[in-house]
Amino acid sequence: RQPPSGSHSSPFPARFRSRPASTFLVVPGAPHVQWSSLLLACSSSAHCPTQAEHAYVPQHFSAFATNSLQLLSYLHLLPQHPRVLINLYYDPFGSNVDCLAEVGVTTDKQRAMLSKLSAINEVLRTGAEAASFKVAAPNFADHGLCSPAPFVQGVKAKAPFHPTPGGEVAIALAVERALRNE
Repeated sequence: RQPPSGSHSSPFPARFRSRPASTFLVVPGAPHVQWSSLLLACSSSAHCPTQAEHAYVPQHFSAFATNSLQLLSYLHLLPQHPRVLINLYYDPFGSNVDCLAEVGVTTDKQRAMLSKLSAINEVLRTGAEAASFKVAAPNFADHGLCSPAPFVQGVKAKAPFHPTPGGEVAIALAVERALRNE
């Protein structure tokens, strides 16, 4: 296997390349999908997507897709051929967004943001399938931001949209299921 065209070095520091790994997990986080920026832009406008989002989102999405596919290409080329599992991003909202009304989120705006999430997960899923990597899909059903037991930290939390300990367990269980089904 050859490195991607135009690439002469690995994106991994030498100390990681010298230690063979049996498994790599690729787990996108809230900053990777820009939840805070999207929520702010969407919630502060009358309609979502906004004019600013129409300009910003395609550029961000293109960079996300490029970076994700480049990472998957590098992982596919690792000489020890570790198992690679791509974690899809979870739905942070769930079926109820009532608690987000104070920041301007409506059901229509939620649908618009989830459309972006679906596109991000499609990039991850398609890339994983092309590289023959496994995919894990964490299930946050009934544990969205406005639920009594959310798996996601709220918009005013220190780390908004990041998983709570319960969310981390849900992610770990999805990873375990995906690895067991090999």
